[in-house]
Amino acid sequence: MNSRPCTAPTIRAASRGLLLLAALAAGAVPAAGPLDADALRAHLLARFPDHAPDRIRRSPLPQLYEVVYGGEVLYVSEDGRYLLRGADLFELESWTNLTDAVRAQARARLLEDYGTDKLVVYPARGGRRHAVTVVTDIDCTYCRKLHSHIEELRGRGIEVRYLFFPRTGQDTPSYDKAVSVWCSPDRLDALTRAKRLEPLEARICA
Repeated sequence: MNSRPCTAPTIRAASRGLLLLAALAAGAVPAAGPLDADALRAHLLARFPDHAPDRIRRSPLPQLYEVVYGGEVLYVSEDGRYLLRGADLFELESWTNLTDAVRAQARARLLEDYGTDKLVVYPARGGRRHAVTVVTDIDCTYCRKLHSHIEELRGRGIEVRYLFFPRTGQDTPSYDKAVSVWCSPDRLDALTRAKRLEPLEARICA
């Protein structure tokens, strides 16, 4: 059992959407006939009361609803009897991945809801034109390469927001580095030094 006093904010591998998929695998209870969006929401909540859909709307494919849970996009038949998971819907004329566009919108909303107070933020210089959220591992070579351009990005009006994701998991050197950065009095300086492979003072915090 981990008794460490610090849990640096990190992105979680399992979201409520992924947890829901395990529940949905048991199969939805069929309804009497075609449902509208509100009725389908009630139908799903009756079966899975702890998992409310974030959004339900008609999909471009007839007789299917697009149901979004967090960053997960599912398709449910209009009678609530059948569910598709892990399927991408394409518009063939333009070869546009419609499902991926919905995922991107859902992920953007999740990041906005997450808030910048749990991120290490390098503000843009001379006014912000864009903001980029980067899921990062301090020991990732390409993550370090990106960070080597941090001042150039900031100078171009780009705010860079880092969300820690130590790929090796909790209680590993990468995780400990993320904790030390988060608990440093100057997180921006600490993260830059860590990305340069400079030694950091080991820190923990509440």
